[in-house]
Amino acid sequence: MPAARALRPSGLAPEALADPRVLALCARTRCEADPETAFPTYFSGGVEVELRDGRRLRRHVRVNRSAGERALGEAEVSAKFLAAAGPVFDSARAERARQAILALDRAPVREAARALAAP
Repeated sequence: MPAARALRPSGLAPEALADPRVLALCARTRCEADPETAFPTYFSGGVEVELRDGRRLRRHVRVNRSAGERALGEAEVSAKFLAAAGPVFDSARAERARQAILALDRAPVREAARALAAP
């Protein structure tokens, strides 16, 4: 099974969620409350993986990416927005919306609303 390095909107599409490899992984997965959570300040969480040889690999992230000291810069936010907008907007419209959103502190909100509204 190919490893995904990041969750993308396409990974939540019905056909992706129906993939037999994804379903097989889900069958071997359980979700538990995180006793180390920093919620509601951060969306912290962790994962523990038990390997076939019995070893356990664990990773906990207290401060989620894009929060606190892990805040994203403009380029990262823009890339995240364009990736999320891709399934809905064509690239030109997504870029117009991105520019309008970044200008919210300098331009009327209606400009961003127009860029986001259906054509």
